[in-house]
Amino acid sequence: MSPSPTLRLRIPGKRQRWPFVLAALVVVLVAGLQAAKYLIDADKYRPFLIERITKNTGLPATVERMDFAVFPVPALQARNITVGEGDFRATCSELNAYPNLASLLRGVIDINRLDIESLAATLPAKPGDLKARIDAMLQAHSEHVTSGTKVDSGVKLAIGRIEAPGAAITMHGSELPVFSGNLAATNVLSDTIDIIADAKSPAYGEDSRVAGTITLKRNAPAEIGLGVHGELDLTNVDTATLFKASRVPRAIATVHAVIERTAASQVKIALDGAANPVPVEGFDLSAIAGAFTGVAWWDTGQITINELNWKAPGLQFVSDITIEPDGAIATRVKEATANRDGVQAFLAAQPSANYRISPAESAQASAKDLLIGMTADKKLRLAAGTGSFSGVDLTLPKGQRAIAGFAGEVAFENDAVKIVALKAEDLSITGTVKPNFGEGTAAVELQGAVKLTRERLGMVMPLDAIKDAKGSIALDRVTGTFSSGGGVPEDLSIAGKLSGGSLAIDTPSWTDQFADAHAEFKATPGKIDTTATATSRKLGSVSVSGVYTIAKRTWSGSARGNLANMDLPFLKQEAAKKVAPGIVAAYGESKFGVDLSLPTEKDPLIHVNFERSGDPRLAGAVAMRNAKSGWELGDVSIDASIPGDALQPMMPEGVRADGNVPVIFKRDAAKGVFDATVNVDDANVALSDYLTKRAGTSASIEIHGVATTGNWAAKQIQIVCLDQTIDGRFTESRFEIPQFDVSAGALAALMPEGTKAGGRIRGKAATQPLEANIMLDNVNFALSDALGMDNLNGAVAYNDGGISCNDLSVRGADSDFTLDMVSRDGKWSGALTGKRLNVNELLEMKAKFQESSLVSNTAATGSASPNSGFTGKFDVNMANVVYRKAQLSNMFTNVTALNGDIELGNLTLASHGGATSGWIRVMQPRGERPASTTMSLKLDGVDLAIIDDIALEESRGVKGATSGQVDLELFTGETIPPFSGANGAVRLRSTDGTFGKVGMATKVLSVLRTLEITRLRAPKLKDQGLSFDTCESQATFTNGVMQLQSLAMTTPSYNITAFGMIDFNNQNSEVLVHVDILETVLGAADLVPGLDALVGQVRSAGGVRILLTGPPTDPNVSYGFGSKTNAITGEVRDTVKSTGNIVRDEIINRAADALRGILTNP
Repeated sequence: MSPSPTLRLRIPGKRQRWPFVLAALVVVLVAGLQAAKYLIDADKYRPFLIERITKNTGLPATVERMDFAVFPVPALQARNITVGEGDFRATCSELNAYPNLASLLRGVIDINRLDIESLAATLPAKPGDLKARIDAMLQAHSEHVTSGTKVDSGVKLAIGRIEAPGAAITMHGSELPVFSGNLAATNVLSDTIDIIADAKSPAYGEDSRVAGTITLKRNAPAEIGLGVHGELDLTNVDTATLFKASRVPRAIATVHAVIERTAASQVKIALDGAANPVPVEGFDLSAIAGAFTGVAWWDTGQITINELNWKAPGLQFVSDITIEPDGAIATRVKEATANRDGVQAFLAAQPSANYRISPAESAQASAKDLLIGMTADKKLRLAAGTGSFSGVDLTLPKGQRAIAGFAGEVAFENDAVKIVALKAEDLSITGTVKPNFGEGTAAVELQGAVKLTRERLGMVMPLDAIKDAKGSIALDRVTGTFSSGGGVPEDLSIAGKLSGGSLAIDTPSWTDQFADAHAEFKATPGKIDTTATATSRKLGSVSVSGVYTIAKRTWSGSARGNLANMDLPFLKQEAAKKVAPGIVAAYGESKFGVDLSLPTEKDPLIHVNFERSGDPRLAGAVAMRNAKSGWELGDVSIDASIPGDALQPMMPEGVRADGNVPVIFKRDAAKGVFDATVNVDDANVALSDYLTKRAGTSASIEIHGVATTGNWAAKQIQIVCLDQTIDGRFTESRFEIPQFDVSAGALAALMPEGTKAGGRIRGKAATQPLEANIMLDNVNFALSDALGMDNLNGAVAYNDGGISCNDLSVRGADSDFTLDMVSRDGKWSGALTGKRLNVNELLEMKAKFQESSLVSNTAATGSASPNSGFTGKFDVNMANVVYRKAQLSNMFTNVTALNGDIELGNLTLASHGGATSGWIRVMQPRGERPASTTMSLKLDGVDLAIIDDIALEESRGVKGATSGQVDLELFTGETIPPFSGANGAVRLRSTDGTFGKVGMATKVLSVLRTLEITRLRAPKLKDQGLSFDTCESQATFTNGVMQLQSLAMTTPSYNITAFGMIDFNNQNSEVLVHVDILETVLGAADLVPGLDALVGQVRSAGGVRILLTGPPTDPNVSYGFGSKTNAITGEVRDTVKSTGNIVRDEIINRAADALRGILTNP
């Protein structure tokens, strides 16, 4: 039988055999035996041997050393021989030739045995490369023979046997040898040579072996062993070593080969054998265990197998195979058929995924004219052919059938599988698949339509939480590289739509149904973009938009829904059910950013992270775990900002939170508990209209409860404020504190900021409505270091927003009095009676309460007024009162406060040696208007120091018993100069006093001290300040500008009058002062030598005039001489300014002359 001409490739050339080259080498080695003088030193023939090997093989060669051993048996030895290089190379550690010495007498060199130790050969992996190397070697030998350099010694050579125990032959690039055992050859130089092999073949399996005999016959003297025949047996060959295809079942094969040469370059090999698949647990593979026959041909390096016929119970095929010299393989399957058992056995090699391929009883598969191949680099190719299958079911791991009666027709072309049709009930797909059998992947491009069911959804995701799923999917285009492990490909690209979808979710933690679902999805490599809308029973109209990242198995995007109707079925406590819906509903229509992670081998949980856009905040993380009953809620972590009014059901009646309140919720699913922290550190919480927990005060509510599957309930509540802890219980309708005994520090946190407190507060409380009975036991509080109450004793009752107390003993704030008080609707009324009242601290306390009241109104109503503050009426009857720097006694007044402003009406008091009556009003700043103090006071013999103490920020040392009327409105502030913006009038008469450090008075005093006339003779000038015996003044104030209408001051030495203007707003002034120096002073000055001329000038001018201009606190001074005038004219102004320096110089010159006269005239 001839090989099929369609699969043969002829390569011209002559077939030769390398064993004869080895024989020639032996001849060269023993040639030296003919000369006895060389028997001892054989190594000198080593170069000759290397040259002969190189010329006969064309390969490089090395021989380390040659020896001739006489004892115990004469032998010629060569050590460490290497022939060839790279991927065509042979080495041996030692070669021993044992000659028959008797044959030498007959002129014959007869080698009984030639032993080759540690023979190791490396051959090219591709048949074509091996043939090329052998052809080159034989060509070199042929050229050497015909070169005319052959020397015929006339001696006959014979070699009986060559043995190479432990020989190893390895294909280049392989770690395991294809031959590892014994190799022998007999009658090497005869016309018939037998080659005997018996060895393991590790490259083809751990237990693989090769054994047999091949006979070479020389048909012509010029040819070397072209006749070939023999038999070889290969056993225990592992098919996985022949081709790396994980989806093809492994088998162990046995092959018997009968070899026969039929032409000069052609060898025929008859094959027969069998193969048994390697067992796979849970599968019966006997259907594909069978036998095969075929005929192989070797033709110039190409191997062709014709009519390879495989027969097994479940699989039959007939094929031709061609193995090219470069190792490429082409297979033409004329026909192949597999029944159900064959298909089932083939599927045993398919990796497990989210679904199983199960053949039905009618399952079958077939192929015709299938042309497949494997390239030289082991890549599988699909060139042509057709195939079909039917009766295949796709089921889930638990047995649910997802696709039944799956059938298809395919065509193979250009390494692709064209899907002519894939059909099942409600499923139709066409497209192209490019498989990669080595890697277990397939590049897919599909189109079609699929009806969605719960089971089909289970092929791509867990189903435990899904109770029903329906819909129709139209796939315009699907591309991607699918792997045997299942899941979503990283390069998936989808264009399609979902319509008429519905989904039912039922878990112990969440139950809902979605209907009228529509979705559009498309993908680029590595991601899937999804948009979907549906109607939810719990969330109303919902929409989803996001991206699924395939490699990470994560989905990120946004989701919209209305939380108003969402319920939490796992809450079982009635109180929790009452609170939770309001909290959730407070978020209403919401948009969430969502990150979802699907389970992986390392993490079997579904993780969902979400965050709501905008206020109020709602973010968290939820884990879903797979339990026996399906997917259920695992650990939960929530970070929320809950609107205060949503918390109202769990708070006491009358307690209101301002804005959003942070809440941290954590559930430990393993322990079955939850903890919730309501953090009100940064919130304003109105406990009443005046008791307020302000932002920044540490306070929280801790709720602890059980959270087992389907049953959540709060058990304990703990309120923590500063260092105080109150434990309570949460009932179905209210929060109760059966009893409490706390430090007053707890109350301090509810009063103006910075308040410190002591003592004990005892009682009980309940909510809805808020009721409290409180006993104050030595309670003290300090609004600041200098302001507070030292001791409070008595009972205080709180009932639905009202506070009352009777005979409450109050000592503190530099005060000692008894308080009777009632508060209702934010207004206070009462009476203060006692020994001492410090108004300064009262005003400061008022400011603190104003601040607290502002916070309370903000928390309570959310619309605080900047004018809100302390409001109420108090009658004050105190023995001693402190107001600013004034110490007042026997004071009676009606105090009225409105929005923080305080008025002392019907005021009578004794102070500074006299009596005062009238009223004083203190106004708080309002917008751009600064704080102000308005007074209308009648003075009767009151020392001027009272004005200093009440009206001036800094003491000026003003004194003098004064009577008169003061009507002033003064404005105060950190940046406001004294009397700036002042309005009113002052009429006063004082006796025996001084102007102290009043700015202008000190300037006049400085001028008078400069003049020798007044400095030496006016004793009053020696006192501090500008002193007087009597002083009468009248001035008016208009918006900070004072008109000094008149001022008359008398002393025994001089009289002073003044008039002018002071602008306190712009810090400017113009006041003219006239000093009349009395004759008592001038007469005494006549007696001073040198002053007679000056005294005469003063008498003739009528006195000294002083002009004060510029800042009132430090005015500029000019002075001169002139008569008294009632107006500051330009003439007066010029006269004063021009003569001032002359007068000064004259005084100095005359004083110097007088001093010299006194010193030179004893």
